[in-house]
Amino acid sequence: MATTQLNHATSATDAMAPAVERPGSYWQLLRNGGFTAFLWTQFLGAFNDNLYKITVSLLTVMLIADPQKNTDYLSAAGFLFVLR
Repeated sequence: MATTQLNHATSATDAMAPAVERPGSYWQLLRNGGFTAFLWTQFLGAFNDNLYKITVSLLTVMLIADPQKNTDYLSAAGFLFVLR
């Protein structure tokens, strides 16, 4: 019984102790400058791609909504959307 109480007390103090970084941990990986640059590159690439797709979609909707304008741009916008 004494060992059970000791184990519970040790577990409680371990939970309160600051996290010790193990080799290969996530936080250690984030401190690596090359990996951080990789994450920023991925984020900015995805942001750029989504911004481009939203812009093309909104321009297409604006061209469809205005029947007086020439609709030749509509096929070009669809082509660029698929191409990207």
